[in-house]
Amino acid sequence: MAREIVQEAFVRLWNAKDDQVEPAFEKAWLLRVCRNMAIDARRRQGKVVAVGDVETAAEATGSPPSPSGDDELDRVLSVVSTLSADQQEVVRLKYQQGLSYKEIADVTGHSVSNVGVLLHTALKNLKKKLEGAS
Repeated sequence: MAREIVQEAFVRLWNAKDDQVEPAFEKAWLLRVCRNMAIDARRRQGKVVAVGDVETAAEATGSPPSPSGDDELDRVLSVVSTLSADQQEVVRLKYQQGLSYKEIADVTGHSVSNVGVLLHTALKNLKKKLEGAS
């Protein structure tokens, strides 16, 4: 389903008129369209069951877990998963996608200042949880 959503987003970008999407904001536009389409798809599917651990997730999806071999990375990702959904999203957009605050605001619909607050709070929580787990 994720592949179909991404493909549909690129088709929409291709079909968009030049005045609808500025080239400088194509990346943020694509991410926002993908995000919105994914949210819509999840709503159509009904309730999503939370999965507690990697093995259960592997059983639910039918795919084996992919061991990273990096315990520190696994620990950080585990702590990131304890953040609120909004905080997780802005952290991933900032540090995995490399987006600016403005681009994150465009993707999520939050204000730029709210993105800053979410990131600051998320990083403060991550630091506290990672230091406590050491």
